[in-house]
Amino acid sequence: MGRAWCRKVYAALHGAHASVRVRALHVLHLYWADTMLDLLVRNATLADGRTGIDIAIAADRFVEVGAGITAPAAQTLEPAASS
Repeated sequence: MGRAWCRKVYAALHGAHASVRVRALHVLHLYWADTMLDLLVRNATLADGRTGIDIAIAADRFVEVGAGITAPAAQTLEPAASS
């Protein structure tokens, strides 16, 4: 999957629903970078109270936030459970 393909998908998403567009752009960013994630934080608790959330970071940007991210990462962190 090359950069030309990514450009075509990006152009096709112009009229898509905002939530679909945002999710697809995050995935495209991973392909565009041609690299694995820099950091994957697993099972985090967010400030809004959500738990079990994964946070993916590549090229100094949050590229995905959600449960069950499976992309390879240079470094993976899993916060210790609090008691």
